[in-house]
Amino acid sequence: MHIPIDNLYDWISGISHDLLIYRFYPHGSKNLECLDQSDTRHAQRSWIDNMHLVPVICYDQEPLDHARYDNLNWQQLQSLCSVQWPNIPKYRTEHATQEFWEHLSKLNLASVVPATMNDCCILLHTEQRSSNLDKYTQQNFVPAYWWSHAMIARDWYRFAEHDPRLNSSHTEYQYNFNIYSRAWDGTREYRLKFLEMLIDRNLDNCSRTSFCDTDNVHYTQHQYNNQDFRVHDLSQFHSVTISSHSSASYDIEHYTQCAIDVVLETLFDDDRLYLTEKILRPIACGKPFILAATHGSLEYLRSYGFKTFNNIIDESYDTVVDPLKRLEAIVDVMIGISKLSPHARHQQQTEMLKICQHNRRHFFSAEFADQVKNELWDNLMSAQAQVHQQHCNGQNWLKERHTRTSLSNSIIAEELGISRKDLTRILQWCQQRSTTPSQA
Repeated sequence: MHIPIDNLYDWISGISHDLLIYRFYPHGSKNLECLDQSDTRHAQRSWIDNMHLVPVICYDQEPLDHARYDNLNWQQLQSLCSVQWPNIPKYRTEHATQEFWEHLSKLNLASVVPATMNDCCILLHTEQRSSNLDKYTQQNFVPAYWWSHAMIARDWYRFAEHDPRLNSSHTEYQYNFNIYSRAWDGTREYRLKFLEMLIDRNLDNCSRTSFCDTDNVHYTQHQYNNQDFRVHDLSQFHSVTISSHSSASYDIEHYTQCAIDVVLETLFDDDRLYLTEKILRPIACGKPFILAATHGSLEYLRSYGFKTFNNIIDESYDTVVDPLKRLEAIVDVMIGISKLSPHARHQQQTEMLKICQHNRRHFFSAEFADQVKNELWDNLMSAQAQVHQQHCNGQNWLKERHTRTSLSNSIIAEELGISRKDLTRILQWCQQRSTTPSQA
């Protein structure tokens, strides 16, 4: 299913005409060369008009990764920008060229954003309690939080609201647990340890687990929490193969055969609060869930009006800071559920269903959509005001001009497609702001 996510960023740009949206394309990419403008009106505006817009870098589909873009290679950055920038600066001296690109290479994500009158960018992100975010704030980015995955998930799972097969009060299931484990690279490697623990506790026979590929993990050595472990043959699970795009859909068979979703989120061995569409899929489909995520994630979810199952199952695992102990606590909850008698299991499912019905209604409600939308609106407008009041001095652009002192204003104005008079006016404005900077 193709999702036109660019429409999402078009919608964000409509919040204010003073914003210039940058997003990664293809969506979900982390490569700097994929960070590009999404605004189709950009080509229709003059260079001077674009200079006054506030750049917004949308890093809202993946966890922030400050180190990935720290101290970039300036030669590679120059080559990259030569493709993206229509009016890339030209210099007469090699020293001036190197000085300018070394300056840009220290700007992290903003390295590929052409200089504007604004001395920083808005960073639109989707995580809280984040050391990465602290680093960006210290580097003169202005953060604006919103839960982008909520809006994306409402689009991806929109048919779940009308699917009659999801309205059943059925409480008899073939498997206790439904587990999606699409990948286990990077931040997701904890999933291998989790699956190994399920095998050791004999929970594999009551779990239906979905993989993309298991060929690279059979009987191989891995390490988790500084401890070596050996992965068994994952074919012991009642498993099915899923595609890399499975996050954008739901499989009705999985929800009619399995009682509870065990959601393996993107971040687990981390301190950040970061939830994706993964937790919203069982909610949209009216299923109970156990959430394997960073500590405090259930409370974070409840802050958006959802209910969890703390009066029915032990959800104290959510407060466990140590990742391995939290993983063990989750497995203990699964063991307790698997040992229930048929009668007790029926009662548990009946009680859980009431919460699931509330969550599903809330997910598709205008109230929830407005909460997410208003949070975006308020945070983005607040960030824009902060840029205008505190960071609108043109110093980055003035730095660019100073590295080009060997070129006359006439040559630079010709390169930029503006008049020399306009260039002189902008330079004077920047120099004035540098001596009398704007105040908060």
